[in-house]
Amino acid sequence: MKLFCNLDKKTIVITESQRKKIQEMIAYHGSKMNFDEFNLAIPKALEGVETKLLNPINTWANASEYKEARSKLAKMFVENFKRYGAEGEQIAAAGPRS
Repeated sequence: MKLFCNLDKKTIVITESQRKKIQEMIAYHGSKMNFDEFNLAIPKALEGVETKLLNPINTWANASEYKEARSKLAKMFVENFKRYGAEGEQIAAAGPRS
């Protein structure tokens, strides 16, 4: 089974086993790296998953396009949470930084 996700005309295809590994990443307690601007820790390695797939910048052909899209998305998150007032501020504090 393959899952498809289209983000701004860039399609990501993952298998069911990769999806399961992504779920395992959520509970991962090993060595991690910071995912820029999104205030997330992602594993540096995960058994059964190519290391380059763990950090999105490694999957883009053009790193500067990736960084531009990443910054745009982080800003969209920040702006979106502003409309929720104090509750949004608490959620935004744990989320992306623009």
